[in-house]
Amino acid sequence: MKKIFLFSAGLLTVAAANAQLSKGRVFLGGSITTSSIENTTINTPTNAVTKQNAFVIDPSIGFFVKENTVVGINVGFSKSKVEANGSTQQEQRTIAPGLFLRRYYPVAKSFYFYAHGGLNYTNQKSETFNGTTTLSETNGNGFGVTVYPGVAYQIRKNFLLEVSLRNLLTANYLSSETKNGAGVVASKSNSFNLGINGGGGVPLSIGFNILLGK
Repeated sequence: MKKIFLFSAGLLTVAAANAQLSKGRVFLGGSITTSSIENTTINTPTNAVTKQNAFVIDPSIGFFVKENTVVGINVGFSKSKVEANGSTQQEQRTIAPGLFLRRYYPVAKSFYFYAHGGLNYTNQKSETFNGTTTLSETNGNGFGVTVYPGVAYQIRKNFLLEVSLRNLLTANYLSSETKNGAGVVASKSNSFNLGINGGGGVPLSIGFNILLGK
């Protein structure tokens, strides 16, 4: 029994050793997401139609600074719009460049568990309208921290298939200022949020990453 255990442990060690992600390789990843929601409220003789559209892109590039360890940068950008009966009611855009560190842990040949930590700066702008008239404009700046786990499978030498629990642990700070339609400051606010997303609230993310180099 002891020999069988040692033999199995040896096979796992060899498999893990053969599945190294080498120092000097380049990591290319990211995501693109779009969504569109339309709601119609029946209110004879006029029906109210509300549309919500959103676009999110988050490209990233990283470098393996040592075996199985990636350090990189990402530039998140999102834009959303809410319309009612064909007239824009609200627009929001967010730019969030950041840095990340990811550590892969080989568990079997071509399979990895990984831990990801990221720090980003956030610049946010939101406007509300009544027809073509601007009612208010809010500008905010802040930072955020996110930590989450994932698993990866190296399909081929240059491709990783990954499944992760995005934003499992997050901390965000935002300082914002709101002006009315005349450009006069109406309010200022500072907010801090710490979240642990559990249960059904954890967004499951599936994606590919490309590896360059040897």
